[in-house]
Amino acid sequence: MFRKPIFFISILVLLLFCSIQNVIAADPNWKEKQEALFKQTGLEPGEKITKKDTDRIKDLVPPHIVEYLERGWIDMNIGEFAFDPQPDDEWINAGQKNAGKYKLDAKDNLVEVTTNKPPLYVYGIPFPDLDIQSDSNGAIKYMYNRMLSMDRVGHTKHPFSLEWVGANGFERVLANSWNKFLYWSRPKGPISNPKRYRDKQITAVTSPYNLAGTAQLTFRKTDGTPDEVYVYVPAIRRVKRMSGANRSDPYMGTEFTIDDAYGWAGLETTMKWRVIGEKIGLLCIEKWAASNLNKMNELPDGTWITKPGRPPASVGWEVDGWKGAKWAPAATVWIPRHFIIIEAIPKNHYYNGSKFEYWIDKDLYAVNHKIMWNKAGQRWKISLLFPEFMEWMGKRTISYPSHTFYDEKTKHATIGRSDGLVMGYEMFYRFNCPDTPGDYTLGKFHLISK
Repeated sequence: MFRKPIFFISILVLLLFCSIQNVIAADPNWKEKQEALFKQTGLEPGEKITKKDTDRIKDLVPPHIVEYLERGWIDMNIGEFAFDPQPDDEWINAGQKNAGKYKLDAKDNLVEVTTNKPPLYVYGIPFPDLDIQSDSNGAIKYMYNRMLSMDRVGHTKHPFSLEWVGANGFERVLANSWNKFLYWSRPKGPISNPKRYRDKQITAVTSPYNLAGTAQLTFRKTDGTPDEVYVYVPAIRRVKRMSGANRSDPYMGTEFTIDDAYGWAGLETTMKWRVIGEKIGLLCIEKWAASNLNKMNELPDGTWITKPGRPPASVGWEVDGWKGAKWAPAATVWIPRHFIIIEAIPKNHYYNGSKFEYWIDKDLYAVNHKIMWNKAGQRWKISLLFPEFMEWMGKRTISYPSHTFYDEKTKHATIGRSDGLVMGYEMFYRFNCPDTPGDYTLGKFHLISK
């Protein structure tokens, strides 16, 4: 007498399981597409590329990577994804619903087609049908798509380390915190926003003691005007107003700048963007992140947090017997992917750098390489950024557990790490934190140092 109810319950459970899987899995043919890219490149998972093999990969990476490989500074092991890295279906579908809703105004700011005003809330990429090659504004529209895709984590908080690395290895470390309150792309939906902010950000030093409390507060508005930037200096116990261009200044004497976060964390309207081209390239990623989804835990207040125990990114200076550059990543693989290459030139003459080039995984919106030129037009700094893929609340989003910044003029590097146990500091990500926009005010800013 119980067979029919049990049968129907089983069917319901199966349907529920399938629906949950469909929320995340976007492309059932991802393995076949990955295999096709290996055939196109002539590479195979498990291969090790040496300085004798650079002809095989010279068209798949920026020129400096070929140079570093020939000098023996970096390793190149070919790998593959063990899972589909694409965003979840819910995000993709949300973007499709935005077709025709948004455009750029005369200042290249994102506005609604119906009102000609900046939106208070956007969910999903704003330009889902973008033809990046034929659209004269294709590059900046792509960067808006990228920004929304990166910023879909709600109120986020996470610590991160910055390590000075010279020719002889490790020199010193800074512990920091990054807090960002997002008004666009919030998974919880829109929130009251009378001042029309896009987001608010606080970056602060937490260690060592003599620098702890130094902090930067940024207000970014929806109208595309320059960021409002404030800096708190504990030594004088004062908050100072700075120019938005100060986000391109070296952060605490490192090779890293605030706008370098995630490859590009600046304001889209501050740059002149241009598409250089599209090509198959090699995505450099931590071996662990290519094999494992970072599945987060939900806390009682609705916050999602990374689980402890994730191995931190490995850097040359801390690996016994490492023969490459001390700053080089020591446990990565290189995976064939489709790239879009975009150039950015600062509109503000006081912005540090004359030109920037981004190699971005076209489908994932993940910046992997950033190349910077100085005011003299010389190649100056390079950055390698290593994405990982987070699963939480039925979503799949991208974070960057490791950044590498190398200054070719000073021969000095900075390593940023933000997940796992790093030099005694427990790093983690927190997404969808409780809404506390009042914490991001000038009145409370000085409390960061307490």
